[in-house]
Amino acid sequence: MTTLTGTLSVGGDPVTGSLWLELSQRAVGAGGLNVSPADPYVFRLVAGQIAGPGSAPYTVPGNDTLTPANTWYHVTVFGADGGQLLRASVSITGASADIGAFPSASTGVFVPPVGYGVALLGDAVGLSTSNTVTKIRGKAVEAPPWTPGEVMTVQPDGSLGFDPPSGGGGGGGGGTPSGTVVSETAFGGSPSAGSASTYSRGDHTHGTPAAPTPASIGAAAASHTHAQADVTSLVSDLSAKAPLASPTFTGTPAAPTASVGTNTTQVATTAFVQAAAPAMRQIPQNSQSGAYVVVASDAGKHVYISTGGVTLNASVLSAGDAVTIVNNSGSNQTITAGASVTFRLAGTATTGNRTLAQYGVATFLCVVGGASPTYVCTGAGLS
Repeated sequence: MTTLTGTLSVGGDPVTGSLWLELSQRAVGAGGLNVSPADPYVFRLVAGQIAGPGSAPYTVPGNDTLTPANTWYHVTVFGADGGQLLRASVSITGASADIGAFPSASTGVFVPPVGYGVALLGDAVGLSTSNTVTKIRGKAVEAPPWTPGEVMTVQPDGSLGFDPPSGGGGGGGGGTPSGTVVSETAFGGSPSAGSASTYSRGDHTHGTPAAPTPASIGAAAASHTHAQADVTSLVSDLSAKAPLASPTFTGTPAAPTASVGTNTTQVATTAFVQAAAPAMRQIPQNSQSGAYVVVASDAGKHVYISTGGVTLNASVLSAGDAVTIVNNSGSNQTITAGASVTFRLAGTATTGNRTLAQYGVATFLCVVGGASPTYVCTGAGLS
């Protein structure tokens, strides 16, 4: 016996309802056990798992242990409301079988092995190609003999008949099904005149159709081009945009605001100017308490010194730079001109070192830079 395990789902949802397992033909199992399609195995399903009748383990005779060979099970699944959810053909073999591996949808066609006639399409008695059968599932059937490999179809009058397979007559071969399924409508429906529901036997195969291409279905290729005029409103929309080179903006254009001190080619907004303006109105202080030599970063600042004096050397400041010196003491401070440096006292011909009186302030403006610079100096208390 084969133990049924697992969870059965249809369309991705575990089924609550019932599971019917019906043999494809009358068979004999181990110990002379007779198994008939007329006595299906019926199990109750709860959330996809077998829940009765009785208690686990739930078993059925494995169709690999039955005689004759090429016997398998029809699987029918009903929902809790009694509606049919699945009709399939499966092989149940071995010590255990996972019902979760059953087909999850009724698709395709049911393919029985060659040589068993219509019995493998659901009749309650085992048949060979020479049996005389008048009805299957309530439908009239044409008389035998039947040739293996023929195709059973629903005729315009509603009866079941056999036609040669596509591409020629019958042929050998056989075997058991491999999960191929058929909907219940195929067995017990009421086809209208002129329709044909086809059942293919297992002695031939169908090739895999080629995947469709854009050209085969009349679609454009994934990569293609269009003229601008082919796209609605594209030309007029583009003409309303500013060019990348030398654009002229209208309205109130906006841009990101850079942080204070940014020195790049990016756009300066009014917010950036407002934030930078206080720094431009200030004269930063460099406070010193001993003799000090001016450096290039002192341009635009004031040196606030209390003792030791200040020296300006050559090749430090450039023409246009200025430094202010404030004497923060009650004594004179000497402002020394370094080698090759000329101090010219504003409004006079006086040159040379300058003296800044107590609490005096003087500005030294570089008018000639380089190795022999000249400074014009002026201020209160400067002599």
